[in-house]
Amino acid sequence: MVTTPKSAKKLPFIDLYSDDDKLRKSAKTLFNYSKKYFPNSLIEELFQAIECSPPGSRTGILYYDVLSDVLPSLWTKLSLSKRNDLKIRLHEKVWLETDYETLKACSSCVSSLAGLLFPKNEWVLLFHLMFEYLGTNSSNGKLCVMLLWNELIPKCPEVFVPYVDFLIEGFTDLMPTVLEDHRSRVAAARASVKLIFLLEDLIVLVGVETAVFKVNIGVVVKYMVRIAENSKLGEKLRQLSIEFIVTLAEDREIGCGMMQMVPKEEVTKLLSVLIVMLVHIKEDPCWGNATSDDENEGQLSMCSYAMESLDRLAIALGGSVIVPCCAVGLFDLLHDQNWRIRHAAVTAIGLISEGCSKALLLEMEKLVQTIVKLIHDEHPRVCWATIRTIGQLSTYLSPRFQEQYHQQLLRALIEVLDDVDNPRLQTRAASAIQLFSQNCSADVLKPYLHNIVRKLVGFLQRGTAMMKEASLATLASLAISSQEDSAYLYDSLMPYLKVILETATNDTSRTLLAKSMECITMAAMAVGNLAINDYVEKVTAILISLHETQTVIEDPMRRLLLLECGRLCKFLGADFLSYLSLVMPVALKSALLKNYLSVSDNSDTDDSDYERDNISESKENIWSFRALKVSQMFYEVISHCT
Repeated sequence: MVTTPKSAKKLPFIDLYSDDDKLRKSAKTLFNYSKKYFPNSLIEELFQAIECSPPGSRTGILYYDVLSDVLPSLWTKLSLSKRNDLKIRLHEKVWLETDYETLKACSSCVSSLAGLLFPKNEWVLLFHLMFEYLGTNSSNGKLCVMLLWNELIPKCPEVFVPYVDFLIEGFTDLMPTVLEDHRSRVAAARASVKLIFLLEDLIVLVGVETAVFKVNIGVVVKYMVRIAENSKLGEKLRQLSIEFIVTLAEDREIGCGMMQMVPKEEVTKLLSVLIVMLVHIKEDPCWGNATSDDENEGQLSMCSYAMESLDRLAIALGGSVIVPCCAVGLFDLLHDQNWRIRHAAVTAIGLISEGCSKALLLEMEKLVQTIVKLIHDEHPRVCWATIRTIGQLSTYLSPRFQEQYHQQLLRALIEVLDDVDNPRLQTRAASAIQLFSQNCSADVLKPYLHNIVRKLVGFLQRGTAMMKEASLATLASLAISSQEDSAYLYDSLMPYLKVILETATNDTSRTLLAKSMECITMAAMAVGNLAINDYVEKVTAILISLHETQTVIEDPMRRLLLLECGRLCKFLGADFLSYLSLVMPVALKSALLKNYLSVSDNSDTDDSDYERDNISESKENIWSFRALKVSQMFYEVISHCT
């Protein structure tokens, strides 16, 4: 408890902090009586006590604390003249106070009242000065304004939403000027953290109560775009501002409609910001010598976030909004002299393809010629990004994309397969052909099939591990797509696949073996050829061996191997019965793994031979796609072995 100095004994209600229980109880009774019947007098007494307290004294701080507690509840009971007088006196106190501890108590008191008045626009002078003092040269003024912002941002965040961009800019300019003053620096840092929390809270709010922003949505989005545009700000703030808009757009019930009210120029600015963020990739002289084709290699965090946001925004808003807002500027960037900008532009086209497929198809006639040129760009990273984009367009613009542009694109991709100096480009081209073929008719593929197969088989003979794995995946896809030509493909492949099986050792790549199994089973299914009978035992043994080496439950290899067992059963039919005793224990073991047969909020969408339409879309009851792989294998066994 506080020991009250003798000089302060005559101050009102000082016994509220006395060590004597009787004095404290008596003071509290009088205090509560005054609150109820004499609020004007009580507030005046407290303020007089503050003014009579010695500078920097503990007594003055205690009175500020008391005043801070009672002001919000008594405010409406005070006379209008008393309210106006109190605002003026508190306003003077907070800007003139020089003692640090007293200033903290004073700013807390002012904030308790401002938090009540700012939402009602009833303390305009203080509100304006808080912004003005962000640029003051007074060290005491800087400290005071940071203390106020630190208190007020969490008290009435909705008031400051339209000024977020100004606040961030003001804080950014202020920070370098307070580095030598520890107290001001700490206050500024705390206020900045509260500002970040404000943005995070807004993102949560827009996700659950989207309609709250409906009236001022144009202004709010405008300021969020300003923050995103400001390259002087940190990544965290810029990403939060983008996340707010994307979260808003993803609300299909209300938010997407609200985005239609936002001026088109703001959407255009946001898309430009995201495309510019895509240039944040490292220049790595050894990039082409990598042993794996990692899509995320070299991406800085800003680039990764922009890729995700652009994809989500395109899906949320659709091509009717996205393509008109970015078409002209984006397509011009494809011809920029800076390789990073060309890389960003062609990457952006691939990213928006899922959400803007119809609109992009209308633009594709203008784009295809440029895309083909970029496949042979002088910079290998641009070539690689272009080939990846072709794969994305093949997925989301199919089958019209394949039907209309197969001559230009397949010929260009086949040329890349011959680029022996760039194995990474060869690998990516093989993967793009795989995606191109998955939604492509056999008639479209037929003129190119022999040439593609010949080159991919060459990869199996002479290529690196990543080239072999990519070629196997592509050949497996071609086996299904090529229909009557699948026999040619099967006959071309099997000699090399047999070599892989027969020479497999413990040192052989697990992924390469699994891809070989996939290619064998898919090719055999396509051709209906039972020549594989001689190798069934070897295939089964390798599948089981690969299963037994799985140490990570979530390894996608496990799903792939289960599918291959299902295919093996499907084309062998009753002949598979002799292998059940080997395969079923492996499948049952996978089925019993913890977290392997689990209910999940996130269904896997990759590697799906299974009818995804059968998966319930209810988030409360979506079976993990991993479980469906096990179920599918059991289904194959039951239906083809009985």
